Amino acid sequence: MIREQEATSFADIQRLPPAHTLACTQGGISLRRYWVLPVSAQIHHKRPSEYVEQFRELLDQAVADRLRTNNVGVLMSGGLDSPTVAASVKRILSRDGSAAGLCAYTAVFKNLIPDEERRYAGLVAEALKIPIQFHADDGVGLWQQLNHENNCWPEPCIHRDGRGAGATAPRLLPGTALAFTGFGPTPPFHAFSRSFLTLAQEKAVWLRPGCSDAISGS
Repeated sequence: MIREQEATSFADIQRLPPAHTLACTQGGISLRRYWVLPVSAQIHHKRPSEYVEQFRELLDQAVADRLRTNNVGVLMSGGLDSPTVAASVKRILSRDGSAAGLCAYTAVFKNLIPDEERRYAGLVAEALKIPIQFHADDGVGLWQQLNHENNCWPEPCIHRDGRGAGATAPRLLPGTALAFTGFGPTPPFHAFSRSFLTLAQEKAVWLRPGCSDAISGS
C-alpha cells in the first residue's frame, strides 16, 4: 500500500494531494493547499490510565452513534482493531441487556497457508463472551477474478482481485442488520478509503467507527 498521498505506482505520475488545487499556466504548474484539518491542542493527563479512559470514551461514543440495532456482526480478526471495536459494541449493548445479538465472524485458512487467526480471534471471543463463526477461505481462488470487468484499476490495488472483504461479508453475515470492521482509519487521515462497501444483502451496512457515512445495501 502506498502511504505517500502524492505518490502512485508510476515514477512519472503523481497524485493531487487531498485539499489541494493544481493550476496549469504559461508560467508552469503550481499546487496550493486550500484547507487544513483542524487539530486541537495536545492532551495531557496526569496518569497514563486517563489516556486509555478517554480513548475508550471516544470510541464508545463513535460506535454508539452508529448502533441502530442490537442485531450486530463484527468482522473480527485476531489483531487489535476489530477486537477493540467488538469490545466497544459489547459494552454498549450490555447497558440495556441486548448484547446477546452480537456475533463475531472470522475468515480463516485451514490448509492454504499457516494461519493462527482462528486461535487469536477465538481467544477474543471467549474473553468477550460472544459467539463466533469461522469461515474457511482456502478455496477463494486468488486469481479467478483477474479479468472481471470490476477489476480494471488504473494502478495496482491492495486487494488481490478487487473484491476484498466485500466478497466475504455477505456470506458471513446472513440476516445481520449491522456490520462493523476494524479496517482503516477515518478518511481525512488516510488516502486509501475504499472501505465503504455495499453488502449484497438487504438492510446491511458497512461502518467504520470514526466515519460519518454508511452505505445501506439492497
